[in-house]
Amino acid sequence: MNAFAVRRFRCSSLAVAICAVGAVVSVYTVFSLYGKSGYLPLLAVTVLLAPVFIIGFADAVTILVILEPDQIRIRSSFRSRVHKRSEFSGVFWEKGMPVVLERRAGGSVPLPALNISVSGLVAMLRAWLGQPGV
Repeated sequence: MNAFAVRRFRCSSLAVAICAVGAVVSVYTVFSLYGKSGYLPLLAVTVLLAPVFIIGFADAVTILVILEPDQIRIRSSFRSRVHKRSEFSGVFWEKGMPVVLERRAGGSVPLPALNISVSGLVAMLRAWLGQPGV
């Protein structure tokens, strides 16, 4: 058993706040413009954007990554996955790209944007995998 402590990470509060404000503003706009003449194009765009913001808010609130000593649980995009630590060979990240766990058998598992710096997350994942260097 590894002495690594269980860590929990969620989506950043800023992303949740942006989605919440977008959802509230778009729903308010739909209700305030409904039935008024001359605002049909704006109403149509807002009707299309409201569900996008609501779904984005629901997804941002439910994002969760739990790093346990022997496995990682990833909940995002309304799906939950569990991966064993032994499945992974390394961690990959480039500027402007998400952090990715590389699988030994090929392929990769991208991680959602979390409330931790990317360099801190990469260092933590490398320590979890037992890889040297940052």
